[in-house]
Amino acid sequence: MSRPSKSGMTPALFTQLYMESWKAGHTVRQFADRIKTTVARVHSRVQYYRKKGAALPDLRRVPPGSGGHNALPVSDMNAIISRAMEYRGAVPDSVRPAPSNGRLAGAVS
Repeated sequence: MSRPSKSGMTPALFTQLYMESWKAGHTVRQFADRIKTTVARVHSRVQYYRKKGAALPDLRRVPPGSGGHNALPVSDMNAIISRAMEYRGAVPDSVRPAPSNGRLAGAVS
């Protein structure tokens, strides 16, 4: 006896929606958003159903690096870092005490 689904997403409904997304050329992220769950849960369910014998095809893969989101603005990040490095204090790190729990090292309380 299997547990009843908390989300109301039966295996048959999941398969129907999955195949509709496959036909539409959706990615796993798009499918997960469509059924209001996480990508990890989609992967878990698909893996479980395949293990039980369901021949679910793979959804469209997103090319590495595109990820469906904006790329990191590395050049902007490096510009911020170099500007911050210009105003670094004149005291070398070897002389500057390291903070410990919000207090200066060696401070007596």
